[in-house]
Amino acid sequence: MLLAIFGIAFGPVLAQESGESLFNLQTQTEKSNEAGKALWEIGVASGGLYSPEYPGSDKYALNSLAVPYVIYRGKILRLGDGNLAKSIFFKGKNTQFDISLDASFNADSNKTSARYGMPDLDYLVEIGPQLTFKLGESFGGKIELLLPLRASFVTDFDRIRHQGYVFGSVLSYTRKRIIAGTDFFSSIGARFATEEYHDYFYQIDAPFATISRPRYEATGGYLGSQTKFRFITDVTNRISLVLGGEFAYYGGAANRGSPLHRDRFGSAITIGFTLSGYESNRRSVP
Repeated sequence: MLLAIFGIAFGPVLAQESGESLFNLQTQTEKSNEAGKALWEIGVASGGLYSPEYPGSDKYALNSLAVPYVIYRGKILRLGDGNLAKSIFFKGKNTQFDISLDASFNADSNKTSARYGMPDLDYLVEIGPQLTFKLGESFGGKIELLLPLRASFVTDFDRIRHQGYVFGSVLSYTRKRIIAGTDFFSSIGARFATEEYHDYFYQIDAPFATISRPRYEATGGYLGSQTKFRFITDVTNRISLVLGGEFAYYGGAANRGSPLHRDRFGSAITIGFTLSGYESNRRSVP
């Protein structure tokens, strides 16, 4: 969920399925919008996120973040502007292959009744390739199918370790200027993960088992489905406001039977702003 806040500066929530892709053949308006942006800019982003502490948790937490940001709109490498980071390896008329990132906040287990006495959840970072297919256009926006595959890592900033893989499919819809000065993004998708990834959230080893929290062996498979939306409104030429939301359904998840999997439904909301400080005179190339 960390990128739900980073998305204020860099792109959308669980920006993991952003749909903000580039193609050789764009509409004339898209080309004009892209060409009008600075090649690079720096500024400040701040926002808050209210969301479950992990997928299937019944405990919600409010996290906030204020960070400087850098956006670079190169032809091959892109920082921000739709993704925390993206390296475009291939782009065709209706397809694109790139590398992207996602991240989630940490959580204090002793503040969650389900995980009390268990190890804390560290920051989680995902990185991997993503294949995007442009399916068409509708109501002035573009429809895309995204197929991400990411390796997952957890860290407390003292150490980092691999924690399995996450993959899925996402159908996204993006429309620039849905109303004056406002862009809109939405998506719906399903996520699957390997056993090692599920272990991190749902496994209960013997030392942490109790009468109300019996030992549980997690398995890999279906993680859940999500639908998301995001609005970005330009207040001035340097200040933008962001409002985003997410709804998740975990019915049928591989580890729905874990004592740590408390809720079939989840939701999140994020709100924030960006303040652009400096930008280059050189414009990006569509």
